Amino acid sequence: MLTIAARIKAKLPAPGDLDMLRRQVGEGDKRALELLAWCTFQGIGTDRDVLSAYRLYGAAAADAVPHARENQQIIYERELSQEQRQQLLMLEASGGKIALP
Repeated sequence: MLTIAARIKAKLPAPGDLDMLRRQVGEGDKRALELLAWCTFQGIGTDRDVLSAYRLYGAAAADAVPHARENQQIIYERELSQEQRQQLLMLEASGGKIALP
């Protein structure tokens, strides 16, 4: 995981790094969840998707990942449009699941 994190920090993920993160998230790895949220927010190895990043940080916060709630709040306040905020409310009201990007 440290090797993947180093490549992500350098914004140079190797092929398969995000797939590995997704598998690790599926196994309950909190660090992988945080890294996947960061990649999704920054568009590292995947398309940038602030809605998915917001939701991933929410899942990380629910797992008590340090600073995840703060990161989620920053995305909400600085990145999401009013329309995107409404989409989130509708997803949460319908019990929508987080699909890993």
